[in-house]
Amino acid sequence: MVGNGSGKTASVKVTFMNQAGASAAVPLAGKGLQSSQSFGAAANRTLVISGDTSKRNSASLEEMWAIVTSNQPVDVFSLSDLASKPPAFNSAVGAVSLAPSKTFRFPVAVNGPNSFNAQMAIANPNNSTTTVTVKVLNSSGSVSNTFEETLAANNQTLFNLTDKVKFSSSLFNGAVAVCATQPVGLVVNGVEGVGQQAMFNTAATTDPCP
Repeated sequence: MVGNGSGKTASVKVTFMNQAGASAAVPLAGKGLQSSQSFGAAANRTLVISGDTSKRNSASLEEMWAIVTSNQPVDVFSLSDLASKPPAFNSAVGAVSLAPSKTFRFPVAVNGPNSFNAQMAIANPNNSTTTVTVKVLNSSGSVSNTFEETLAANNQTLFNLTDKVKFSSSLFNGAVAVCATQPVGLVVNGVEGVGQQAMFNTAATTDPCP
């Protein structure tokens, strides 16, 4: 969903890429395979780009990401859902897309009786390699763990926080700081449960890197 609250007509382009940064076509509802979409959004108008629901259970699942550019400020909201037996849905989660930044921070809960986790997608929209340092802060604010991700130009990575950092089985409450050498894009969702999982939106800010 793209919302234009700027008061002026916006020229918007959405460009789809695979995780390796190459232009890639995605199945869009009523449009077939498309690698980009360009449109004009009148003032106060909201436009929707939807995936083709008939492709929902395709065996060839591939992670994609997109860059949205506009000559006016716009709001971008993405919605993902899981439906193993459509039209019934297992879970759905939405996320507000932020402008690329060198720093992000968000609260996090990991493990415990509800098996919490955090799923992070980091994209490098730059034309050169970017180093991303991820710092896990405990509830007192001190850094308890850190790791690095190196993303080539236009590359994207998707992972659960527990894939990168080992936590005890008890509940961990804290925060995660993302610190990059160039502005990157970040989407983070909280995860609850094992097997039949539920996902929830986690708000990220652009607070300075600790």
